[in-house]
Amino acid sequence: MALSEKEKSKRWRERHPEKKAERAAYVAQWRLRNPDKLTAYSEKQKKDRILESALDSPTVHWDTQKKFKKYNLDKDQLRELLDAHNGKCYLCGKEIAGKSRHIDHDHETGKVRKILCSSCNTGLGLFHDNVELLKRRFFILICTEL
Repeated sequence: MALSEKEKSKRWRERHPEKKAERAAYVAQWRLRNPDKLTAYSEKQKKDRILESALDSPTVHWDTQKKFKKYNLDKDQLRELLDAHNGKCYLCGKEIAGKSRHIDHDHETGKVRKILCSSCNTGLGLFHDNVELLKRRFFILICTEL
C-alpha cells in the first residue's frame, strides 16, 4: 500500500526529531516574509473547515444525505455550490454551515439555484417564487428610500 504525502512527512519527522526546531524557525520566518500568503492560506483553511462541517458533520449527516437525494446532488456538486460563494449565503453573504444551510431551488422544476442561509431562504419562500411580488416589494423599498 502506497503512503500518502501526509503519512510520508509524518514518518520523516519521527525519524528526524532534531529537525523540529530548525523547521519551526523556518516556518516562523516564512510567516513574517509572506503575510499575504498566510492570510490567503488561513482563509482557505477556514472555508474548508466550514465546508467540511456542512458536508461531513455527524449532526447534519442525515439532513445532508436527504438533501443530496432530494435535489439529485452529490458531495462534489454541493461543494461547488458552496465554493462558488466561499461557503457564504448567496444573498446576504453570511457564513453558513450545518442546519442553517438551505438549497434554494425552483419549486416547479426542482432545479437547484444557490445556497442560502435560513433567513434569506425563509424570506424568499414567503414570496412563493412569485417574481411580480418580489418586484413590487423591491419597488416599495426603493420608493421609501427616496
